[in-house]
Amino acid sequence: MASDASFSVTKAEDAHDTEAQVKEFGTNGSLSAAHSKFLLDRYGTVDLEPLPDPTPADPLNWPQSKKLINLVLVAFHSCICSFTASSVIPAFKDISERLGVSIQAASYMTSLQIAVLGGAPLIWHPLAKRYGRFSIYTLCLLGSIAANIGSARSTTYGALAACRAIGALFISPAAALGSGTLQEMFFARERAKYMGVWTLMFTVGVPFAPFVFGFAVERVGYEWIFWTLAITNVVQFILYLALGSETRYIRGRGDESSPIPHRLALRRIDPTPFSIFEFVHPFAYAVRWRVAIPAASYAMIFLFCSVMTTVEIPQLFAEKFHFGAQTLGLQFLGLMVGSLVGEALGTTASTHWMARGSAKNGGQPPLPERRLWLSYVGYAWAICGIVVFLLMSEQLKVYNVSPIVGAGIAAAGNQVVTTVLVNYAVDCYPNDAASVGVFITFVRQIWGFIGPFWFPQMFTATGKGSAGVAVAMLVGLRDVLQWTNFFYMHTPTSYPKTMETRRKLRITHGVKIAVYRIAVIGVLIPSLFDVLILAVSGVLMLCVPAELAALVIPILAVFDVLMLAALNALMLIVLDGLLGFWLTASGRTTTTVVCAPGRSIGKFKVYSSHADGSVKVYTTLSREKIY
Repeated sequence: MASDASFSVTKAEDAHDTEAQVKEFGTNGSLSAAHSKFLLDRYGTVDLEPLPDPTPADPLNWPQSKKLINLVLVAFHSCICSFTASSVIPAFKDISERLGVSIQAASYMTSLQIAVLGGAPLIWHPLAKRYGRFSIYTLCLLGSIAANIGSARSTTYGALAACRAIGALFISPAAALGSGTLQEMFFARERAKYMGVWTLMFTVGVPFAPFVFGFAVERVGYEWIFWTLAITNVVQFILYLALGSETRYIRGRGDESSPIPHRLALRRIDPTPFSIFEFVHPFAYAVRWRVAIPAASYAMIFLFCSVMTTVEIPQLFAEKFHFGAQTLGLQFLGLMVGSLVGEALGTTASTHWMARGSAKNGGQPPLPERRLWLSYVGYAWAICGIVVFLLMSEQLKVYNVSPIVGAGIAAAGNQVVTTVLVNYAVDCYPNDAASVGVFITFVRQIWGFIGPFWFPQMFTATGKGSAGVAVAMLVGLRDVLQWTNFFYMHTPTSYPKTMETRRKLRITHGVKIAVYRIAVIGVLIPSLFDVLILAVSGVLMLCVPAELAALVIPILAVFDVLMLAALNALMLIVLDGLLGFWLTASGRTTTTVVCAPGRSIGKFKVYSSHADGSVKVYTTLSREKIY
């Protein structure tokens, strides 16, 4: 029954993907002579993913300078989304005194915006699909300007909360729709690098705001936080009008961009009628494991390595060391440096890793799951950093920089995981990148919104044991993610998509059950090793001094990640060997087997030699074509 259900879900996904591909990108059939000549003259090849129209109006054919200008505008807009949410962090004390509320109630000004940033893109996504991303970005900035002016003039807690919520609604589009904007401008081979820039800017915006506004709050009052945000939105609006371009383009129609005098006029680009389903369509990815599990894992990393450190630094350090707003702001420098280092390493490694996989595949794109191996590095850094931050923050009596160093390491790990998982999800569903971005943003923001409500209780109840809670939650979802990697690459659920192509496996029920049993063993053995490491870490947290635990536990975390990766690789080799043994022993010569193109399983070998991604499978002995 589970197998039949899985097959039905796969068929539904394939039908949706095929429909989206035809609608958005046309077909990859034979090209006209004029189309081929256009692509060869411009790129020197017709082997492009996705395939652009033979017109300069297609954003894929824009000059690189124009693409980079729009990338900068959207990435900076994404930065301002998170920048606005965390801007009031240095002013918690001033807001509580001015408006007569507790510091924790003042912190809800940040939590409120985090929640709205998660839900608002569900509204903007269908509108941007019909009227274009440029129109939504620019018109929403006008609403954000008004909301920030209202926040600056608010004299009651309720008024400030209402203005902050409205501001989050209007500043939110770029934080979720940016993935769709980048997918419309850049080819698959270069998308990871630019997607990393977009995710980095959102991540850096979180600590950058308190770093900057700590100086302002101490000198001119917290009202100038909102005046500064309003001025920034005005500058963004002017830059969009002067330099921005519409990236929403329906291939096959050859629409030209709107001239500058008409840019603020809402011009319908996609004539497809609205439907209620479109506003909830991103939630369809809640039942698609290749997006849902990375989204949940990324949200957990973001919660502990970005939201928790950003929200708790002011509350912990202000109470313990009586820091002012300016001194508190300086503590966020470590998070910014860590994020920049993590993005530099994550993007470089991800691009090189996937290019190497493509070279091994004879030039064919590697499976998206290949990218997930790099997430192990990010998880190791995140666990190390968060343990150091929480243990040292709990034990310090006299200030030193060790908790900030831990927060910086965690921020680097967070950025590596962000780059890897967001790119992986988009690679799995490239034709619906905007919906994938909306869903990931929703999961991340809602989980980040809930966190500050239970962080204080966790710290009070567990003390330095809070580090153990954080590590257990991070490791738990990391294990689920590696299960996804293992099953999708090495079980007969479905042939993993190579870009836009997926082929359903034909394999007998008996062999399928055997493979599933091996796969279950393959994910349980590394997970049991994780449980052992967690148990040892818990004993260390409770029984040894915090300084020693902060040194030993990160070493164990790195060892755990390295061993987990090695065990996974070993189990994949064992799985391939046993599957090949079963296929050979059963005398099967007309069975389609699952593995990456170019690899052997027993006497079977997979070859991929077609530009459209179709797969041929031969036996290595008779060369008989079986698929």
